[in-house]
Amino acid sequence: MTVRVLLTSTGGAMSPYTIERFRAGQRYRVEVVAVDASDAALGRHFADRFERVPPGSAPDYVDRIVEICERHSVDLVLPCSDEEAIALSAARARVERDGRVLACPPHAAIEIMSDKLATLEFLDRIGVPAPVWRVARSDAELAAAIAELRERFATVAVKPVRSRGSRGVFVIERDRAGIHQPAGHREVYLDLASFKSGGFVSASAAAPVLVTEGLRAPAHDTDVLAWRGEVRRALPRLRVNPAGIPFRGGVMLDDPGLKDIARRVAAGLAASWLFDIDTMSDDAGRLKVIEINPRPSGSLAASVAAGVPILDDLIALARGEELSDVAARDGVRVLPYTSIKVVE
Repeated sequence: MTVRVLLTSTGGAMSPYTIERFRAGQRYRVEVVAVDASDAALGRHFADRFERVPPGSAPDYVDRIVEICERHSVDLVLPCSDEEAIALSAARARVERDGRVLACPPHAAIEIMSDKLATLEFLDRIGVPAPVWRVARSDAELAAAIAELRERFATVAVKPVRSRGSRGVFVIERDRAGIHQPAGHREVYLDLASFKSGGFVSASAAAPVLVTEGLRAPAHDTDVLAWRGEVRRALPRLRVNPAGIPFRGGVMLDDPGLKDIARRVAAGLAASWLFDIDTMSDDAGRLKVIEINPRPSGSLAASVAAGVPILDDLIALARGEELSDVAARDGVRVLPYTSIKVVE
């Protein structure tokens, strides 16, 4: 039997890995329908079929996805960007017609995951470690929050409540002079004077704005597959490059602390399907959650490459079948590589 999977947001450099890992699964014959907002999406050359769609925030996005699902007899829809997960989860009944499965968390959970303030409040409620934070709704509150946290921490981060992948994040460092954005980083690192004089963030215009303690390496991704609040897989990976972009590799970890965080987050959100937890470390080396993403990590294929069939497990969960009993091997290092594909 063939399982047809619709995979969204397939323009990233890691998308071919995910598509190929789906198709190379040992348990099911999988055909991948890749969709993206750009005709230049790299994933189109690796999928069985490709369709261009509007951005996830567009008013006709769900209509287009439903039409593609019906035309290609799609069995499973896996959103791979936050905006698409938000839009599709809000229209779950339409997407899941004809027995189709939408493999993303419930909309209520996604509303928490996609809002950094709501995420921090949630983490505090369930007692999961998170960075010390303050919220600013005016320029005066922003200045006061920065001043307070700079008394306690060498670095302070200022970020919008809604952003993706560290976009719009400014890290104010006590020992920094000037402005610096390292290659592979979306965050901007700068001193307090540059932050103030540059007018980078106006809380009155972008309210609310978060101010948190700055975190550092080591950094981890934990791929989580859950069902109704119960973790079925929790696969922590140490990032080779803490920024995570581009993906330089990861080390699989059998870490009880990270797995416990995954269990508590999944239970607190009553989450199902795939999601991703990002953690970094404070000055004392304690792990703290910085983001919960309502979709798989961009580097999910690394866990499959390490020998854990989490994509087969996803399909098994959708079909009401038992998951495999393969466990991740602690310390396995996974590295990306570049290959060449001939496109006719």
